[in-house]
Amino acid sequence: METTPLPVAIIGAGPIGLAAAAHLLRRGETPLVFEAGPSVGAAVLQWGHVRLFSPWRELLDREASALLAAGGWLAPDPEAYPTGRELVERYLAPLAHTPQMKRHLHLQTRVVAVSRQGVDKMKTPGREEAPFVLRLWAASGEEQDVLARAVIDASGTYETSNPLGAHGISALG
Repeated sequence: METTPLPVAIIGAGPIGLAAAAHLLRRGETPLVFEAGPSVGAAVLQWGHVRLFSPWRELLDREASALLAAGGWLAPDPEAYPTGRELVERYLAPLAHTPQMKRHLHLQTRVVAVSRQGVDKMKTPGREEAPFVLRLWAASGEEQDVLARAVIDASGTYETSNPLGAHGISALG
């Protein structure tokens, strides 16, 4: 009996999540990209008016750019500095709309838990061989579990930043 390999789950559809998906597609893998927001780059759009400190040449991923170029996309001036909104509108949104990427993208789908199938969190022998289980909540209220052979957390820190203080907790005062 032939089995189909499980997909690789990617949490977050920002620059890193979509670049990871492009690399997986290039290798013949199946990515599943879960984005909690209503669009790709949703967190970036919250500060979309801010000009980035890096030029386009440092922001464009090689595999993502190749995927876009195959559809006729023209890369922006490599020396220009985009705003967050420009990054989304000129790069992430077109990338998300490529036929190869679009079918793997799940917007307004929040990953609320990640575990291993059929095992205890810490002590079950062989747990590293079990597939990952991701619990998803869609904006529609639908809840489901999906299996993946690997998970890439590209969710960023904008909404869940690290606290300023020692011990991983907020500073006093």
